[in-house]
Amino acid sequence: MKRLLSALLLGASAAAVGCGPYFPPSYLASEAPRSPELKYEYDLELLGKHFYPDAWAFKPDPAGGLSTADATRSDFLAAAALLPEEERQNALASYLAYDRACRTGEVPKFNTRSLPACLKEFYLYSSGYAEMKNNPDCREPAAWKELIGLPAADRKFRTTWVHYMLGNLALKESADAAYRHYRELRLARQAGFVDSCALAERSGRNNWLLADNPFDQLRYLPADRITPLWKKNFLRLAAEAWELDRERVLRDPLLREIALLIFDPLPILKELPNGETPLVLERVAADCYFHNKLDRCRALLPYLPEDSLIRLYLEARFAKREGNLEEAAGKLSLWLANYRKQALPAKGFSSPAGEKLRQTWSGSPEFSRDVHGVLGAIHVDREDFLEALHAFLQAGSWVDAAVVAEQLLPTDTLIEYCRNHTATPENRYGTEVRYLLARRLMRENRVREAGEFFPPQLLPLHELYIETSIAANDPERSKNERALALFELGRLLMQKGFELRGTELEPDLFYLDGNYPELPSENWRNGQISVDGSRLFFWKAELPNRNRISRRFHYRRIAADYFARAGALSEDPALRAAGFWAAGFVLAKRHPDEADGYYRMLCDCAGSPLAEAARKRNWLPAAPGLRDLILKAPLLPQPPLEEITRAATL
Repeated sequence: MKRLLSALLLGASAAAVGCGPYFPPSYLASEAPRSPELKYEYDLELLGKHFYPDAWAFKPDPAGGLSTADATRSDFLAAAALLPEEERQNALASYLAYDRACRTGEVPKFNTRSLPACLKEFYLYSSGYAEMKNNPDCREPAAWKELIGLPAADRKFRTTWVHYMLGNLALKESADAAYRHYRELRLARQAGFVDSCALAERSGRNNWLLADNPFDQLRYLPADRITPLWKKNFLRLAAEAWELDRERVLRDPLLREIALLIFDPLPILKELPNGETPLVLERVAADCYFHNKLDRCRALLPYLPEDSLIRLYLEARFAKREGNLEEAAGKLSLWLANYRKQALPAKGFSSPAGEKLRQTWSGSPEFSRDVHGVLGAIHVDREDFLEALHAFLQAGSWVDAAVVAEQLLPTDTLIEYCRNHTATPENRYGTEVRYLLARRLMRENRVREAGEFFPPQLLPLHELYIETSIAANDPERSKNERALALFELGRLLMQKGFELRGTELEPDLFYLDGNYPELPSENWRNGQISVDGSRLFFWKAELPNRNRISRRFHYRRIAADYFARAGALSEDPALRAAGFWAAGFVLAKRHPDEADGYYRMLCDCAGSPLAEAARKRNWLPAAPGLRDLILKAPLLPQPPLEEITRAATL
């Protein structure tokens, strides 16, 4: 059973690569998903949300910020909006001259009493900038202290600028002090103070990028939610900090969590106080399993809490690998029961500050999908196929659900399942399963039964197929009328056969829209291609060359048979030749040996221009009019014999 399923799913068994939980494209084709390298973005995001909740709470500005010069002009004019226009422009010119002087270190005199209250903050900011320029050791210019002391209504535009600059100055002494100022900046923006330069976004980057030692750089890296994390920076900083002072890394709560992610966790755990469980330990154990470090994973299990969902899950996976299916199924069922009891937040990644990361990781809905997927594979091994189908649908693993529905469940059992379980609104895959059954019934020539399971928008197409089939097999009709109906069935399958019958590859991978990658097989074996069957069409964007995609229609033989039957039945020479030509045409590129038989039938059609051209060419001639009639012409109204005759004229 396992060997058969692996062969069926070979084309979709590459490991999914992701930053969060590792979901394989198929739980039946691979025991444990593999990833070519560890991804740390997900881990650092969770650590950032836990240790720096304020840095992850504010919403970034999607438009980005203005330049300093543009922000200065726009902020000043906005602050002076109530002044007359001429007075506004004069005030702006005066301030810009004052600001230029301050940036050179000069501090021109100005009378604060003569300034409108709405403009005083700008002069104080520029004056503080001059203090900083004139005194390199200055960390808190007096003018900026005075600015922060103004009423909130009178410092709407430069409060964020001051906090940003104070943070930059504090970096020269303490990364922690800098973070406090950057935190005040983010809180000020959340409170409604203007941040026209998007300084809140820059602050997360500055805190780790401008720190003067690898410990502070590494410690504040998770606080940056804006800058893309470059793996080489993260690993470089971790290696430098570990090499410089291992004890300092282990004393710092956040650095210790990062060390567990990167270095061998077992020696680190032995140095921790008894009873202390690091936040990322369950994540580390799961990563060890998913990256095939099974011995290390087993060694970590005793360090996990007994009530840990991750521990329960990993013990179930090991039991399954060892063939203890009953034990594995029991542990996974217990996992699901405990998960439902916890009533965790709907979004697993949005844990509030202080909530343990292990709950964020193991209690997320994303992880519960993986549990259902593994449980479904166990049910297949136990030949409990209905339960397997239900589990795979809960896991969102459509490839595995399609295997069970196509290969393992008898048709009548699948019909009963669809009638009893897929009509409820909460079953998000109900429509897909019913549609899969409809296509399967069509391929099994149970055409009328299939109508019950087609989506409503495809019922007219299904009815057209039935009506045309009735006409093709009606003995009371003339041979030409029946031949025209058979020809129309061939056109119907060539244009809409995918919607009616799906692909006859096993399983029915209809969710891929008929697209299959034509890539060297070693790419699949090496895990270089990411295929995630749970996300519709998402995998297409990850292929290295989307132009190398082919559409495979394995109902071409059926369409060719309809066309050939039309040619054999017709009493009209033009329709007879058109039928044999069409039968050969639809198979010529993919199955030329089968098309050769229809070519010979065409050559035997006396009095047909198509037959004469075929004999001269020694192969099927080009007939663009007939080709367009088959592949592009509207299905309704059905083309009459005269139109087919014209299309077949060379």
